[in-house]
Amino acid sequence: IGMAVLLLATSAQAQGDVELVTDGGFDDAAHAAWEFQIYDTSTIAWSSQDADGGVPGSLLFQKKVALSPNSLRASQCIDVVPGAEYAISGTLYWPTTSNAADSEPYLSIAWQLGPNCTGPAGVPDASRVTVGSPPRDVWTGIGPELVTAPAGVHSGRLYVGVVANPSPGSLEIFEARWDDVSFVPEPGAASGVAAIAALVVLARARSRID
Repeated sequence: IGMAVLLLATSAQAQGDVELVTDGGFDDAAHAAWEFQIYDTSTIAWSSQDADGGVPGSLLFQKKVALSPNSLRASQCIDVVPGAEYAISGTLYWPTTSNAADSEPYLSIAWQLGPNCTGPAGVPDASRVTVGSPPRDVWTGIGPELVTAPAGVHSGRLYVGVVANPSPGSLEIFEARWDDVSFVPEPGAASGVAAIAALVVLARARSRID
């Protein structure tokens, strides 16, 4: 039993540095890995600006504050393990020209019970990364922040975007760029889940033999 647990835990740890986000650096100008939710005359567009000076690419969000709804976002579905822990992070550029009051960029994952982002929402239904009030006009790392997939959850929809609360008649624009979005399993949590699962399976097998 101990050897089986060790092997499974080692395998889970090896997966700990596996990036689960496809094209989190927005290197592909076609941004095929992401689904966009664009409202009114708002814009989500690929930009050649890059957070770390590597392969060019980031995602630009521009929203007119006076128009509803207030959320503008890109997303992709990620398979997860119930009870496992993940590190979520991104890099943000928030210019001073984005002067809409009571508005913010955001990064979150909405949990769902079924695979491939199907079925009812988990409990809690989402985990949101704390963005706070980062400095303007510079690329700023957000996170990594640890989140745990709720019990029974098998997938999550990762969202990156902006929210700008409507102000009737306002001509303000909310703007931000996101880059290097990451969602990575934590080795310790994955190892624990694997080890517990192995113990349960092997204990049941042994009880049947006895």
